[in-house]
Amino acid sequence: MNPTQETLPPQVSVLITSFNSVVPLRRSLAALEASEARDRMEILVVDGGSRDGSAAVDTDFPGVTVMRLPRYFGATKMRNIGVRTAKGEYILFLSPTVLVRPDTVRLLADAMETSPELGAVSPLVLDGAGQPARQLMPLPTPLNIGEAAGGNLSEIAAAAGEGALDVDIPTFKALMTRRQTIAGMNYLDERFGEAWSDVDLCYKLRKAGKKIQVLRDVRADEAPDGLWRPSTSVAAAFAADRAVGASRFAGKHFSGLMGAQLRATTLLKALGSGQLSAFTRIANGQIIDGTEVISG
Repeated sequence: MNPTQETLPPQVSVLITSFNSVVPLRRSLAALEASEARDRMEILVVDGGSRDGSAAVDTDFPGVTVMRLPRYFGATKMRNIGVRTAKGEYILFLSPTVLVRPDTVRLLADAMETSPELGAVSPLVLDGAGQPARQLMPLPTPLNIGEAAGGNLSEIAAAAGEGALDVDIPTFKALMTRRQTIAGMNYLDERFGEAWSDVDLCYKLRKAGKKIQVLRDVRADEAPDGLWRPSTSVAAAFAADRAVGASRFAGKHFSGLMGAQLRATTLLKALGSGQLSAFTRIANGQIIDGTEVISG
Protein backbone atom coordinates (compact mmCIF):
# COMPACT_ATOMS: atom_id res chain seq x y z
CA MET A 1 0.00 0.00 0.00
CA ASN A 2 1.20 3.51 -0.76
CA PRO A 3 2.40 4.93 2.60
CA THR A 4 0.64 8.19 1.82
CA GLN A 5 -2.68 6.46 1.13
CA GLU A 6 -5.19 6.97 3.91
CA THR A 7 -6.83 3.83 5.29
CA LEU A 8 -10.58 4.07 5.05
CA PRO A 9 -12.55 3.43 8.24
CA PRO A 10 -14.93 0.48 8.21
CA GLN A 11 -18.38 1.19 6.82
CA VAL A 12 -20.06 -1.47 8.96
CA SER A 13 -19.27 -2.78 12.42
CA VAL A 14 -20.81 -6.22 12.98
CA LEU A 15 -21.43 -6.74 16.69
CA ILE A 16 -22.03 -10.19 18.17
CA THR A 17 -22.52 -10.88 21.88
CA SER A 18 -21.75 -14.43 22.88
CA PHE A 19 -21.76 -16.73 25.87
CA ASN A 20 -20.73 -20.39 25.75
CA SER A 21 -21.90 -20.77 22.13
CA VAL A 22 -18.64 -21.41 20.31
CA VAL A 23 -20.10 -23.76 17.65
CA PRO A 24 -22.68 -21.32 16.19
CA LEU A 25 -20.28 -18.42 16.77
CA ARG A 26 -17.64 -20.04 14.55
CA ARG A 27 -20.21 -20.67 11.83
CA SER A 28 -21.42 -17.09 11.98
CA LEU A 29 -17.88 -15.69 11.81
CA ALA A 30 -17.00 -17.92 8.86
CA ALA A 31 -20.03 -16.59 6.97
CA LEU A 32 -19.07 -12.99 7.78
CA GLU A 33 -15.51 -13.55 6.58
CA ALA A 34 -16.91 -14.60 3.18
CA SER A 35 -18.87 -11.36 2.85
CA GLU A 36 -18.54 -9.00 -0.08
CA ALA A 37 -16.66 -5.79 0.81
CA ARG A 38 -15.11 -7.56 3.80
CA ASP A 39 -12.39 -4.89 3.76
CA ARG A 40 -14.99 -2.24 4.71
CA MET A 41 -16.28 -4.26 7.65
CA GLU A 42 -15.06 -4.80 11.20
CA ILE A 43 -16.28 -7.77 13.23
CA LEU A 44 -16.55 -7.38 16.99
CA VAL A 45 -17.35 -10.17 19.44
CA VAL A 46 -18.19 -9.23 23.02
CA ASP A 47 -17.77 -12.38 25.09
CA GLY A 48 -19.33 -12.62 28.51
CA GLY A 49 -16.88 -14.86 30.33
CA SER A 50 -17.38 -18.00 28.24
CA ARG A 51 -15.62 -21.21 29.24
CA ASP A 52 -16.06 -23.13 25.97
CA GLY A 53 -13.43 -21.41 23.82
CA SER A 54 -15.65 -18.61 22.51
CA ALA A 55 -13.27 -15.99 23.84
CA ALA A 56 -10.40 -17.44 21.77
CA VAL A 57 -12.08 -17.43 18.34
CA ASP A 58 -9.70 -14.74 17.14
CA THR A 59 -7.01 -17.44 17.07
CA ASP A 60 -8.73 -18.93 14.01
CA PHE A 61 -10.30 -15.65 12.87
CA PRO A 62 -7.46 -13.11 13.22
CA GLY A 63 -9.54 -10.42 11.51
CA VAL A 64 -12.06 -10.52 14.38
CA THR A 65 -11.74 -8.36 17.49
CA VAL A 66 -12.80 -10.13 20.68
CA MET A 67 -13.59 -8.14 23.81
CA ARG A 68 -13.23 -10.55 26.71
CA LEU A 69 -15.34 -9.69 29.74
CA PRO A 70 -14.81 -11.43 33.07
CA ARG A 71 -18.47 -12.48 33.33
CA TYR A 72 -21.83 -12.11 31.64
CA PHE A 73 -23.03 -8.51 32.01
CA GLY A 74 -26.34 -8.89 30.15
CA ALA A 75 -26.89 -8.22 26.47
CA THR A 76 -27.62 -4.49 26.79
CA LYS A 77 -24.43 -3.55 28.63
CA MET A 78 -22.35 -5.87 26.42
CA ARG A 79 -23.75 -4.31 23.25
CA ASN A 80 -22.98 -0.84 24.56
CA ILE A 81 -19.38 -1.90 25.17
CA GLY A 82 -19.22 -3.03 21.54
CA VAL A 83 -20.88 0.11 20.14
CA ARG A 84 -18.49 2.38 22.03
CA THR A 85 -15.58 0.49 20.46
CA ALA A 86 -17.05 0.32 16.95
CA LYS A 87 -15.67 2.51 14.19
CA GLY A 88 -18.22 1.81 11.45
CA GLU A 89 -20.90 4.22 10.31
CA TYR A 90 -23.43 1.41 10.66
CA ILE A 91 -23.83 -1.18 13.41
CA LEU A 92 -25.16 -4.62 12.53
CA PHE A 93 -26.31 -6.37 15.70
CA LEU A 94 -26.13 -10.08 14.97
CA SER A 95 -26.90 -13.26 16.88
CA PRO A 96 -24.24 -15.97 16.69
CA THR A 97 -27.00 -18.23 15.33
CA VAL A 98 -27.39 -16.13 12.16
CA LEU A 99 -25.32 -16.81 9.04
CA VAL A 100 -25.21 -13.92 6.61
CA ARG A 101 -24.95 -14.56 2.88
CA PRO A 102 -22.12 -12.97 0.89
CA ASP A 103 -24.18 -9.91 -0.08
CA THR A 104 -26.24 -9.51 3.13
CA VAL A 105 -24.16 -6.88 4.92
CA ARG A 106 -23.43 -4.88 1.76
CA LEU A 107 -27.09 -4.70 0.72
CA LEU A 108 -28.24 -3.63 4.19
CA ALA A 109 -25.61 -0.88 4.25
CA ASP A 110 -26.56 0.22 0.72
CA ALA A 111 -30.19 0.59 1.83
CA MET A 112 -29.23 2.69 4.84
CA GLU A 113 -26.88 4.78 2.69
CA THR A 114 -29.49 5.63 0.06
CA SER A 115 -32.53 6.01 2.35
CA PRO A 116 -31.98 8.51 5.19
CA GLU A 117 -35.58 8.01 6.30
CA LEU A 118 -34.67 4.48 7.40
CA GLY A 119 -33.92 4.13 11.09
CA ALA A 120 -33.10 0.42 10.96
CA VAL A 121 -33.18 -2.50 8.55
CA SER A 122 -33.03 -6.26 8.85
CA PRO A 123 -32.54 -9.06 6.37
CA LEU A 124 -35.18 -11.76 6.04
CA VAL A 125 -33.91 -14.53 8.31
CA LEU A 126 -34.78 -18.03 7.12
CA ASP A 127 -34.97 -21.17 9.23
CA GLY A 128 -33.57 -24.59 8.35
CA ALA A 129 -36.59 -25.33 6.16
CA GLY A 130 -36.11 -22.12 4.19
CA GLN A 131 -39.13 -20.44 5.78
CA PRO A 132 -39.16 -17.03 7.51
CA ALA A 133 -37.83 -17.43 11.05
CA ARG A 134 -39.16 -15.61 14.10
CA GLN A 135 -37.33 -12.29 14.13
CA LEU A 136 -39.93 -9.61 14.90
CA MET A 137 -41.80 -8.33 17.92
CA PRO A 138 -45.16 -6.57 17.84
CA LEU A 139 -45.23 -3.00 19.08
CA PRO A 140 -45.91 -2.83 22.84
CA THR A 141 -49.04 -0.93 23.78
CA PRO A 142 -50.78 -0.26 27.09
CA LEU A 143 -53.10 -3.15 26.18
CA ASN A 144 -50.52 -5.85 25.48
CA ILE A 145 -47.64 -4.83 27.74
CA GLY A 146 -48.88 -7.21 30.46
CA GLU A 147 -48.55 -10.15 28.07
CA ALA A 148 -45.01 -9.07 27.29
CA ALA A 149 -44.08 -9.07 30.97
CA GLY A 150 -45.24 -12.65 31.26
CA GLY A 151 -43.30 -13.73 28.21
CA ASN A 152 -46.41 -14.24 26.08
CA LEU A 153 -45.72 -11.48 23.55
CA SER A 154 -43.80 -13.85 21.32
CA GLU A 155 -41.47 -13.24 18.44
CA ILE A 156 -43.13 -13.61 15.06
CA ALA A 157 -41.92 -14.23 11.52
CA ALA A 158 -42.02 -11.67 8.74
CA ALA A 159 -44.73 -12.17 6.14
CA ALA A 160 -43.45 -14.10 3.15
CA GLY A 161 -42.98 -12.19 -0.08
CA GLU A 162 -40.54 -9.88 -1.79
CA GLY A 163 -39.43 -6.30 -1.37
CA ALA A 164 -39.19 -4.07 1.69
CA LEU A 165 -41.68 -4.67 4.50
CA ASP A 166 -42.43 -1.98 7.08
CA VAL A 167 -42.30 -3.55 10.55
CA ASP A 168 -42.45 -2.50 14.18
CA ILE A 169 -39.56 -4.18 15.96
CA PRO A 170 -36.91 -6.44 14.47
CA THR A 171 -35.00 -8.06 17.31
CA PHE A 172 -31.25 -7.94 17.70
CA LYS A 173 -31.12 -11.31 15.97
CA ALA A 174 -30.15 -9.27 12.88
CA LEU A 175 -30.64 -5.50 12.92
CA MET A 176 -28.64 -2.67 11.34
CA THR A 177 -28.82 0.95 12.41
CA ARG A 178 -26.52 3.97 12.42
CA ARG A 179 -23.87 4.15 15.11
CA GLN A 180 -24.53 7.86 15.50
CA THR A 181 -28.21 7.13 16.16
CA ILE A 182 -27.32 4.98 19.16
CA ALA A 183 -24.72 7.45 20.39
CA GLY A 184 -27.26 10.26 20.04
CA MET A 185 -29.63 8.34 22.31
CA ASN A 186 -26.83 8.10 24.90
CA TYR A 187 -26.51 4.45 23.87
CA LEU A 188 -28.83 1.58 24.73
CA ASP A 189 -30.71 2.10 27.98
CA GLU A 190 -28.93 0.04 30.64
CA ARG A 191 -31.98 0.09 32.87
CA PHE A 192 -32.75 -2.95 30.72
CA GLY A 193 -30.60 -6.03 31.24
CA GLU A 194 -30.96 -8.94 28.87
CA ALA A 195 -34.31 -8.05 27.31
CA TRP A 196 -36.15 -4.96 26.04
CA SER A 197 -33.30 -2.77 24.77
CA ASP A 198 -34.08 -3.72 21.15
CA VAL A 199 -37.75 -2.92 21.77
CA ASP A 200 -36.80 0.39 23.39
CA LEU A 201 -34.49 1.32 20.50
CA CYS A 202 -37.09 0.61 17.81
CA TYR A 203 -39.83 2.34 19.79
CA LYS A 204 -37.73 5.51 19.93
CA LEU A 205 -36.90 5.27 16.22
CA ARG A 206 -40.59 5.07 15.38
CA LYS A 207 -41.38 8.03 17.64
CA ALA A 208 -38.73 9.99 15.74
CA GLY A 209 -40.57 9.24 12.50
CA LYS A 210 -38.02 6.78 11.15
CA LYS A 211 -38.98 3.75 9.08
CA ILE A 212 -37.98 0.26 10.14
CA GLN A 213 -37.96 -2.41 7.45
CA VAL A 214 -37.21 -6.04 6.75
CA LEU A 215 -35.65 -6.22 3.30
CA ARG A 216 -37.09 -9.52 2.12
CA ASP A 217 -34.79 -9.67 -0.90
CA VAL A 218 -31.81 -9.62 1.46
CA ARG A 219 -31.39 -12.98 3.14
CA ALA A 220 -29.64 -14.61 6.08
CA ASP A 221 -30.00 -18.09 7.57
CA GLU A 222 -30.54 -19.22 11.13
CA ALA A 223 -28.79 -22.26 12.59
CA PRO A 224 -29.57 -22.32 16.32
CA ASP A 225 -28.05 -25.68 17.20
CA GLY A 226 -25.21 -25.35 19.68
CA LEU A 227 -26.54 -22.16 21.26
CA TRP A 228 -26.16 -21.96 25.03
CA ARG A 229 -29.34 -22.79 26.93
CA PRO A 230 -29.69 -21.70 30.58
CA SER A 231 -30.46 -24.14 33.36
CA THR A 232 -33.84 -23.98 35.06
CA SER A 233 -32.58 -21.73 37.86
CA VAL A 234 -30.81 -19.39 35.47
CA ALA A 235 -33.84 -19.35 33.17
CA ALA A 236 -35.84 -17.99 36.11
CA ALA A 237 -33.40 -15.09 36.36
CA PHE A 238 -33.89 -14.32 32.67
CA ALA A 239 -37.68 -14.47 33.10
CA ALA A 240 -37.49 -12.00 35.99
CA ASP A 241 -35.26 -9.75 33.89
CA ARG A 242 -37.95 -9.74 31.20
CA ALA A 243 -40.68 -8.89 33.72
CA VAL A 244 -38.67 -6.05 35.28
CA GLY A 245 -37.84 -4.77 31.80
CA ALA A 246 -41.50 -4.70 30.82
CA SER A 247 -42.45 -2.63 33.87
CA ARG A 248 -39.58 -0.22 33.21
CA PHE A 249 -40.56 0.10 29.56
CA ALA A 250 -44.18 0.81 30.55
CA GLY A 251 -43.07 3.41 33.10
CA LYS A 252 -40.74 5.05 30.62
CA HIS A 253 -43.02 5.23 27.58
CA PHE A 254 -46.58 5.05 28.93
CA SER A 255 -46.81 6.23 32.54
CA GLY A 256 -45.16 5.71 35.89
CA LEU A 257 -48.45 4.40 37.26
CA MET A 258 -48.71 1.78 34.54
CA GLY A 259 -45.15 0.67 35.22
CA ALA A 260 -45.90 0.29 38.95
CA GLN A 261 -49.14 -1.58 38.25
CA LEU A 262 -47.38 -3.96 35.89
CA ARG A 263 -44.67 -4.65 38.43
CA ALA A 264 -47.31 -5.39 41.08
CA THR A 265 -49.11 -7.75 38.72
CA THR A 266 -45.97 -9.73 37.94
CA LEU A 267 -45.11 -9.89 41.63
CA LEU A 268 -48.50 -11.36 42.47
CA LYS A 269 -48.24 -13.83 39.63
CA ALA A 270 -44.80 -15.00 40.79
CA LEU A 271 -46.00 -15.32 44.39
CA GLY A 272 -49.16 -17.17 43.37
CA SER A 273 -47.21 -19.72 41.35
CA GLY A 274 -44.68 -20.28 44.12
CA GLN A 275 -41.80 -18.73 42.18
CA LEU A 276 -40.15 -17.18 45.21
CA SER A 277 -36.83 -16.54 43.46
CA ALA A 278 -38.58 -14.63 40.68
CA PHE A 279 -40.69 -12.76 43.26
CA THR A 280 -37.58 -11.59 45.09
CA ARG A 281 -35.83 -10.57 41.88
CA ILE A 282 -38.81 -8.60 40.57
CA ALA A 283 -39.37 -6.97 43.97
CA ASN A 284 -35.74 -5.86 44.01
CA GLY A 285 -35.83 -4.74 40.36
CA GLN A 286 -33.03 -7.20 39.65
CA ILE A 287 -31.89 -7.48 36.03
CA ILE A 288 -29.07 -9.41 34.38
CA ASP A 289 -26.29 -6.81 34.46
CA GLY A 290 -23.19 -8.56 35.79
CA THR A 291 -23.93 -8.17 39.48
CA GLU A 292 -24.27 -11.96 39.73
CA VAL A 293 -22.46 -14.79 38.00
CA ILE A 294 -24.42 -16.49 35.21
CA SER A 295 -23.20 -20.02 34.73
CA GLY A 296 -25.52 -22.99 34.37
